[in-house]
Amino acid sequence: ILFNNAGITGHCPLKDVTYEQWRKIMKVNLDGMFFVAQEVGNVMIAKRNGKIINTASMSGFIINKKRYNGVYCISKAGVIMLTKALAAEWSEYNINVNAIAPGSTKTPLVKKLLESPEKLRELEELTPMNRLAEVEEIAGTVLFLASPEASYITGETIKIDGGYTIW
Repeated sequence: ILFNNAGITGHCPLKDVTYEQWRKIMKVNLDGMFFVAQEVGNVMIAKRNGKIINTASMSGFIINKKRYNGVYCISKAGVIMLTKALAAEWSEYNINVNAIAPGSTKTPLVKKLLESPEKLRELEELTPMNRLAEVEEIAGTVLFLASPEASYITGETIKIDGGYTIW
């Protein structure tokens, strides 16, 4: 089982993004995800068995309102398609490849937002469940995808966003 979990963000309007900013986010969020999956996947291919769970984001399906993190959104959309591509190629080796797409979760990645009562309130108001996720709420879906109960699921990305993307 590989839980392929990585992500960094940046806040800059796309018109001002530098090549260095673009590469830094893509290098961690997409390149790293691919090369780790490839390395572990080759071992799984040899064993003809495995499960890979990639971490995408709800932001791979949307653009976050007033956050200027378009490069992050683009990178996580890439993770969603990477998940499908790997699942399509590796299903013949009995490897399930899926992804999770968390919404705003109480992690270091959103730490700065949590420090601002106004930004926190705005995030909560944009989420139908009116709160951010706890890490444990995300972990349960990862455990499910890693379990035998998810043996017929592949190429899917499960949103865990408190309803944020239903608007």
